[in-house]
Amino acid sequence: MSYGIFNDQRGMDARAAFIVDEQGVIRYSQVYAPGTIPESKDLLEALKKL
Repeated sequence: MSYGIFNDQRGMDARAAFIVDEQGVIRYSQVYAPGTIPESKDLLEALKKL
């Protein structure tokens, strides 16, 4: 599955987090700036809202 986060100029994916439901629908997505580490608490909050 392609999420559209590949950076052709850098030759690598952007750092990102996705929550995908059982039907394969993206319910949450967040792309982070280079060098940024996603906070697990943010992902847990997003899960609670679903």
